[in-house]
Amino acid sequence: MMNEEDKKYIEEDQVNQLCKKGYRVLAFGYKDMSPEQFEEANSTGIKLESLETHLNFVTIIALQDQVRPDIKKIVQFISGETGE
Repeated sequence: MMNEEDKKYIEEDQVNQLCKKGYRVLAFGYKDMSPEQFEEANSTGIKLESLETHLNFVTIIALQDQVRPDIKKIVQFISGETGE
């Protein structure tokens, strides 16, 4: 979860617009932890999800993943359809 200061840099509408255009959108962040804190969390079996809170936002990346022209034939083949 991002802190309030970082949230102002991301407009949900912008992310949604990128998604609607077919982009895969990834957000990146980090958490300040000393090696000792990380080792303690790792050794005590703390769930990863609990470490994924209060992250510092870094950036958002939008990746274009166009549909391949032959995808219809591939889906038909996998699903057992003949397409005829």
